Amino acid sequence: MLMRNIRADIPITEAHPKALLWLIGIAHRERTPDKIYLADLGKYITSQQVVSEHERDAALGALTAFAMIYKLDGWENLYPCESEPITPLAPPPGYWMPL
Repeated sequence: MLMRNIRADIPITEAHPKALLWLIGIAHRERTPDKIYLADLGKYITSQQVVSEHERDAALGALTAFAMIYKLDGWENLYPCESEPITPLAPPPGYWMPL
């Protein structure tokens, strides 16, 4: 909200990193998000560093922002699909996910 007060047109997207891991097919029943590391995301993020789960999730947040800015093929903004959404942001944030 503070950033929107400074610049009303700045795009914002939510990341939902654990849901994203399932949607991109890296997380599955035998390999849950807590067992996925940044190095496992080589298709999307180039890094071999061992980082915390929070840092991995921040990198996934950057991936969703990249998808939003560059309108990556196969990625969509799910916010317009929300039923009666509530947000303090105007314009509302996006929920960019690969579908």
